Amino acid sequence: MKTAVAVVLCSVAVVAVLWATAAPRAPYPRPIATQPTPRTEVERMADEVSGQVERLSAHSRTAPAPHASQRNPFHFAQREPPPAARPEPGPAALPPAPKATPAAKTLQLRLIGVAEKVTSEGVERTAIISGVGQLFMVKAGDSVTARYVVTTVGADAVELRDTVTDAVRQLGLP
Repeated sequence: MKTAVAVVLCSVAVVAVLWATAAPRAPYPRPIATQPTPRTEVERMADEVSGQVERLSAHSRTAPAPHASQRNPFHFAQREPPPAARPEPGPAALPPAPKATPAAKTLQLRLIGVAEKVTSEGVERTAIISGVGQLFMVKAGDSVTARYVVTTVGADAVELRDTVTDAVRQLGLP
């Protein structure tokens, strides 16, 4: 019986060894081979923009500070109060009226054209006069500025009467 016990013990030992070697073991941490994931175009652009932001912030730290403005567009300036009301001068203190001089300044006027329209009553002419930054289209009897009145319009000239001096001035086509 000693042999039978020895055989059983040996078989139990062999089974125990086989069982121990076949039992699942705790896995050893294997080094995981990570491949870099391909970056998308959006991620590349985001990295480029963040790099530009960093460069701009570094540049803005070295830039000079802006000058403080003295002007405030939302605040009105204080004005000095108006001087005290002065008493009005009597009629004796009125300045003399300016005298009308016959050699008053002559306005620069130029006749630049004459338009004709044939009607049943005859030819009706319109003078085109340039001066004082304006263009006047006038017929006989119309006024050119407040100083001149058109007396006649001819085929190549116009006569103006000065309302101040009553002198007649002629303008001809160039």
